[in-house]
Amino acid sequence: MFIQKKYLILFTVIFIAAAFYCYNPFTLYFQNDDFIHIPLSRDGVLLQRNSFRPICDLSIMLDYYLWGKNAYGYHLTNLLLHIICTILVFSFTKSLCKKYKLAANYPFAFITSFIFFLYPMHSEAVFWVLGRSAILGCVFFLLCCIFFIKREQKMFFLLSILSALAAWLSYESAWVLPIILLIFSLVDIKMKYSAFKKELLFISTIIIFFLIYIIVRNYFINEVVGQYEAGGFLSFNIQILATNLFKLMMRSLLPPFANSVWPVILFVLIAAAFALFYLRLKEKNIKLFFPLFIIFWLIALTPCASLGVDTKGTEGERFLYLPSIFVCMIISFFIHHAFTKKGLQKIILALLIIFYSSILYINAGNYRLAGNIAKTTIDEINKLKGKQTLYVQNLPQAQKGALIFRAGLPEAVKWLKNPGSIDTVVICSQMPENTSLQNPYLVKNNVAPFLTCKDVNLMGLKNDVGFIFTDSSLIISR
Repeated sequence: MFIQKKYLILFTVIFIAAAFYCYNPFTLYFQNDDFIHIPLSRDGVLLQRNSFRPICDLSIMLDYYLWGKNAYGYHLTNLLLHIICTILVFSFTKSLCKKYKLAANYPFAFITSFIFFLYPMHSEAVFWVLGRSAILGCVFFLLCCIFFIKREQKMFFLLSILSALAAWLSYESAWVLPIILLIFSLVDIKMKYSAFKKELLFISTIIIFFLIYIIVRNYFINEVVGQYEAGGFLSFNIQILATNLFKLMMRSLLPPFANSVWPVILFVLIAAAFALFYLRLKEKNIKLFFPLFIIFWLIALTPCASLGVDTKGTEGERFLYLPSIFVCMIISFFIHHAFTKKGLQKIILALLIIFYSSILYINAGNYRLAGNIAKTTIDEINKLKGKQTLYVQNLPQAQKGALIFRAGLPEAVKWLKNPGSIDTVVICSQMPENTSLQNPYLVKNNVAPFLTCKDVNLMGLKNDVGFIFTDSSLIISR
């Protein structure tokens, strides 16, 4: 047994403590695109900015009716969805282990889901309100796979189709579902769990519904994929796609690095360890499924190859949320089968949990700081009375990948400002994204530095105000 049941209580306690400490929704705020899309969802707009994610938009709309302008409620929903997804990872892993005799299903599934919950390389999806689209897509993806495993029963197959439709209406990463399900069908044919004709019917039905989804999507937004999501694919730029895919693979396993050399070296060492582990495998089923999970991981990463991921920050980690399911399975299999002594397994697992918790703690700090700066900005705007125009210089865009105001400040002011505050926001300049902001972030009032924006000198304007951001403080020029 991978881990004794008496230790599951300890892990459960750690699980709950980590949820409230690292993912604490009461310490987070709105960021960046939240200020754009939440008001749109409030107004019932379900096809926002040429996107086709109505389930995510509906969830935001429901959140608005529940929480209004209280950011903690939206983050609480994200955390609950992440917990639901973690439970489904447990169920999916348990079903695979039970059907294909891969490991002791209960403890192995528990460890896989526990790693998934703490996994810090997909933290953007949880910490950023709009990152929930990736979580929702993953929830329905997992439901589809769980039901598909039991597809011999008509009800479960119908549920798998409905779950697939919900996944596609939540996030584009779930487009890989037909391929993943096809591989499961091929495995069942190879292992003589099912007949070719039956599996052909199952997969054909899934593909037909996917094509229907694509037609409906094209009807509503007049395109299947846009330049933003698929620019690299549309231009067939092999170099960009290959580079981005490698970055996605590397960041699936490793946290952000300031240095560009060490992560490559570590990634190569991890890949070599996995290769040696595979060569030593003797159990037939494990020898089949270990490379299959790696294939699933690569398939899940491929749709994001046009966009890539930040290697020095957390931006883009939402693209890793679905692939990380298979990464966590790979890690669990590796620990369970590469180290035969249970004591050594526990030590490695404990070290891994400490490492992941540390990275998650750092990421949480960056998102708290990013949210704090956004909230401070809005609070200071709401203190202004009788001012006509706000000029903003060096507007902070991100804190190590945690977006702040790359976009959304004018929309935030429109949505959250008090009556009688400013009328217009003019963004003069934005801070470089690689600027590291300091915590605590201070506010300096009644300071009048020289600020120019479009030939406007605030020194001579009585009814206007200027916000000047530095790496450590917001300077208010009146």
